[in-house]
Amino acid sequence: MRHDSGTPCVLALDGGGSKTLVLLVGRDAAVLAVRQAGGSNPFDRPDWRAVMAGLLAGLPDGIEAAVFGMAGYGESRDAECAGRIGPRGAGQ
Repeated sequence: MRHDSGTPCVLALDGGGSKTLVLLVGRDAAVLAVRQAGGSNPFDRPDWRAVMAGLLAGLPDGIEAAVFGMAGYGESRDAECAGRIGPRGAGQ
């Protein structure tokens, strides 16, 4: 990932099931740099931590804020199963 070291920017990460994308965006909304790797959804990618570590390694100076959108964040397998079953007594 290359951009002028020290240029103020925001890191934006979009982590999904099929790919994970990292952008550095300048104050003028210009995209300064892009990185892409495989999916990072912890429910279907056991290697999600390695994907994230690889994308976030060696970031340049100048990042003033970061925004992360992650598939599966705040979810749990128990909640997922309960959602399929429905409320107790439903359908009876």
